[in-house]
Amino acid sequence: MKTLIGLARLFKPGIVRDEPRDAGVQRAVGTVSAARYPRPAGAVRHGPVHDLDTGAEIPPAWLRPQEIVLDVDVRRGASLLETAAAYLGRAHALDPAPILRALNRREQVGSTGLGMGIAIPHARIEGIAQPLTLFLRTRDPIEFGAPDGTPVAKFLVILVPADGATDAHLQLLALVAQASYVVIVRSSLPVNSLKELIEYAKSNPEQVKVATSAKGAIFWLATVATEHAAKIKFNILPQAGAGGLAATQAAGGHVDLAIAGLPEFKTLIDAGNLRLLAVCGPNRIAGKYNAAPTMKEVGYDVNVSATRCILGPKGMPKNVMEKLQKAFGEAAQSQEYKDFLANQNSVSLWQPGEEGVKNWDEQEKTFRPILEQAGLLKEAQ
Repeated sequence: MKTLIGLARLFKPGIVRDEPRDAGVQRAVGTVSAARYPRPAGAVRHGPVHDLDTGAEIPPAWLRPQEIVLDVDVRRGASLLETAAAYLGRAHALDPAPILRALNRREQVGSTGLGMGIAIPHARIEGIAQPLTLFLRTRDPIEFGAPDGTPVAKFLVILVPADGATDAHLQLLALVAQASYVVIVRSSLPVNSLKELIEYAKSNPEQVKVATSAKGAIFWLATVATEHAAKIKFNILPQAGAGGLAATQAAGGHVDLAIAGLPEFKTLIDAGNLRLLAVCGPNRIAGKYNAAPTMKEVGYDVNVSATRCILGPKGMPKNVMEKLQKAFGEAAQSQEYKDFLANQNSVSLWQPGEEGVKNWDEQEKTFRPILEQAGLLKEAQ
């Protein structure tokens, strides 16, 4: 929260304050309605402001007073997204239904919870020309599938235009963490290693059932990348749910295999219902799961992992960007942060700016041919 407040103050001095806000801001209690959430005056984003220290022009504010809503009284993640969609729709004269559908689709790919009680739900939508944001704090923390299992109370919702390239609105400040995906099988499957799994799949073509995320989503991509690298063919079962659903299906014996993030599988691995075979990312997982090799160690060229990043608005002044990179760099390399990541079975990673972009470019080399073959590749205009 301190980080979010700090960023808010940087981009629009004075927007985080304790005194009563203007009439455009309501304290969210219960469901959203036209009476409780009138459209804020001047909902169209205002022009640039200036850095107080240097006088340099900085981009339009990402959070204004009417985009900060506190004490939202919801009990479920679905209700939180409904509230966010309704408020954003009313504040910016948009239909909330497609906003909600887009936010739900993104959560189906995998939770946008970051850990430590913070989540950043985000989506692309039609009908906007620049990013829209909304900060909500719930009255009580709610379950949101965060990687550390901590209930979430602070939500920064971001919408970006559907028809624009991501880098037209955002720029990468740094990659700050890496979470690898893992290969697990149901404990009753007669394989004890990745090599044995590949041989089993070759002997039973298209018979090994794999629970994965929706076609085109990251867990599906990791599964297809494994097929290509090992020259095998699974029976892939795409679905709207993410890693938690796949873990339940594998543990229950409904499928043979799943690839997703370790946090979704940990409890079932420890209980003996699932068996961990390999890591899809570049590094082994520290701690108790370190015995699982990477797929490259076993001889299969697969490198799929989730990178956690910090983004800023396009056109951010150089002095502001350097100040943020220095501050986040010090935090990312602190022992406290490394211990926090270890508890989530993630790896510390610090790759500022262009270095981080190169990391993404390497993963694109894996994903592009898969998406092309599936007819899912869409080039930015």
